[in-house]
Amino acid sequence: GGDTCPSCKSRLTPSIYTALTCEHQDVDVLVMSDVHGTTADSIKNWIKDTDKDFFLSPSRVLDPRTLLPYQDLWFRVPGRKDVQCRVDILIPTARHLPRVPPRRIAWLGTTPTMPLMALILHKLQAWDHHHRSYGRAELLAKQYDDVRDLNELLTFARTKHVYLRDTEAWLPPEFLKASEKRAMKFKAVYVHAYRPLRTVGLFDWYEDEGKDSDNDSDKNND
Repeated sequence: GGDTCPSCKSRLTPSIYTALTCEHQDVDVLVMSDVHGTTADSIKNWIKDTDKDFFLSPSRVLDPRTLLPYQDLWFRVPGRKDVQCRVDILIPTARHLPRVPPRRIAWLGTTPTMPLMALILHKLQAWDHHHRSYGRAELLAKQYDDVRDLNELLTFARTKHVYLRDTEAWLPPEFLKASEKRAMKFKAVYVHAYRPLRTVGLFDWYEDEGKDSDNDSDKNND
């Protein structure tokens, strides 16, 4: 509807255009709206109704509540009608994603982007969800895209010296603990990932826990 997300209308569509004209296979848009009742579906419909280059198409994934396909939002790249990209609309409360404080948003020109470390943790969460989707082939298949994305993101994070401790001031503690458990699981499946994950600090919580346990044991033995 016309009042779906008034706080994001002025910059949402231009940001999508900027990201999608880079010819990504898909783009995730995290909508930081405080409007009560805002949903991914309402935002998808608003974008579709606002801009003719966006359209909805039935997903291969079924909504477990209705057993009907989800509606995917797609974008036709202007001047390249043969190039189409899927746009995933994410709401923080809907997928256990952290709400990013405005001062933590990373800007690429005029395009707001998620902080790199938070993006890695979100992708790790997506991999864990897809990896555990037994009996749902369409979701299980997505884990391999997640692995590719994680490898690229971790490589980029190392070159930029991004470290998990630098983000703890704003990321929820429960989200961090869950992320590091997912990292342990990821490392168990892909052994080669241990060093990249450790380099960005994703095992610090476990190491600190181990030190605390050792100290407690020493105190008990004294």
